[in-house]
Amino acid sequence: VINRYSDSQRAYVYYARLRSNYEVGADIRINGLWRLLQKKLRIYYQDEKKLFFAVGSYECRAKVVFDLITFAQFLFLYVFIACKILHGSISVGEFYLYANAISAFVACLGEFVMQISDLKMAMSYYGAYPYLWDLAAAYPDASAGQIDASADVQEVITLKNVSFHYSGNDQWIIRNLSLSVRKGEHISIVGLNGAGKSTLVKLMMGLYEPQEGSISLYGKDIKNLSRQELYGLFSTVFQDYQLLAAPVSANIAASDVFDAQKVQGILKRTGLFERLADEGADAIVSRRLSDQGILFSGGEEGKIAIARAFYKGAPICILDEPAAALDPLAEAELNQLMQTLTEDETAITISHRLSSCRFSDRILVLENGQISENGSHQELLARQGLYYRMWQEQAQYYQD
Repeated sequence: VINRYSDSQRAYVYYARLRSNYEVGADIRINGLWRLLQKKLRIYYQDEKKLFFAVGSYECRAKVVFDLITFAQFLFLYVFIACKILHGSISVGEFYLYANAISAFVACLGEFVMQISDLKMAMSYYGAYPYLWDLAAAYPDASAGQIDASADVQEVITLKNVSFHYSGNDQWIIRNLSLSVRKGEHISIVGLNGAGKSTLVKLMMGLYEPQEGSISLYGKDIKNLSRQELYGLFSTVFQDYQLLAAPVSANIAASDVFDAQKVQGILKRTGLFERLADEGADAIVSRRLSDQGILFSGGEEGKIAIARAFYKGAPICILDEPAAALDPLAEAELNQLMQTLTEDETAITISHRLSSCRFSDRILVLENGQISENGSHQELLARQGLYYRMWQEQAQYYQD
């Protein structure tokens, strides 16, 4: 029982931190990790409930028996006092004694009632767990939606006069921005810190709603799309991508039901197959819930996140600086993998390191919530604007 209690507490800490981490919410929604997380949570809560009654049943029974005995004692005393009063045989001292006894009886009765109340409250919490976590209707499976991405549509993403600011803050992050992304186009978004790059792509994916303007995907306003249709159009690799303490295969497929052959093929494409030669796709990510888990390096975790995007295979790929925290060699390897991932898809990449933007079809420079520059790498260098200054600032370190 002690081992089970320790494991349950370990799982509780893991899930409590994960579900309260707002920063990974986008990754969990867009990549369809919600159902897998929901299933893991349901198993955990069932185990926790069994453990609660297994550990607390004796204490609960003992408490009830003790309270019943105490109640019976004071009930007998109360009847005895009543009889004494009726026969007129109670002195002042006896009355004081009996009054104290009655007070103790009332206190005991109140404690007993409170115990029942606490028990009902605890049971109501357990009854609420399925409701709190059963959000399948709100966040359905993020598989491919109903939009026909193979249709002959030239503009897959269209923003018209979009403006956005965060709730409680009147400062505009995106202001009157218009943009069209063509099918199969590779675009890089760059800019200074706080320019609104990540906010812009999250608007495209429907994670934020603009205060002004409209956003369309494949010619349809995103307000008229279900969450399933919307999320199904995107494969994403965020900078703060989230891996669950679950098998590698489940992390890649965002489900514990998956195409094993497809997963194996993706592991080979991403270079993870050799790393998992002994355990295979059943290897557990991290040791938060299992001592048999594997501690992957930052580059290897990035490959798993990219493998998830490979597996989903949505028509639009969003890459939000997943290699930002890696060393240059690991970054170059992940960038090469991401280029392979997006070879035949529409891709939007956010990057602080401009060396990864050189081969994009277009580069958008975001400044003060608007697109200040738009063009290829060579075109923007020739203009000698913000992109040119940023390039020169970074290039000197590589040249030195």
